[in-house]
Amino acid sequence: DTRKQLANYISKLEVPIVSCGRDSKSLRRCVTSAFFCNAAKLEADGSYRTVRGQQRVHVHPFSVLHQHPSPWVLFHELTVSVKPYILGVLQIEPQWLSEVAPHFYKFKGGAAPRDDTQDADGADSGARKQQRRG
Repeated sequence: DTRKQLANYISKLEVPIVSCGRDSKSLRRCVTSAFFCNAAKLEADGSYRTVRGQQRVHVHPFSVLHQHPSPWVLFHELTVSVKPYILGVLQIEPQWLSEVAPHFYKFKGGAAPRDDTQDADGADSGARKQQRRG
């Protein structure tokens, strides 16, 4: 069981186990720090566009967020059947991306978008990093 494994690791590190209670924001920010490279932005047609790779994807019909789309999401898994579907989807705030991974995200205007009027410039690719080095 994953919960027991995590509890064991935490106790070995002597970190106090503290619940976030009903504050889902703390938990979502934590997940954002782990899965920052799997972000996607809602498109006008209801699909999502991944920030890394600009791939058009859809929330899987079994997901709660399929019926309640969010402007920005993280996903755990991408699978392709009839369409490319994202699974393990979590609603996020876009500014969290540049806060938890400034090395990975740059946004137009220097700051993360706070609404749908701005768009992500995308992730630094290895090729871009190589070009900067010379």
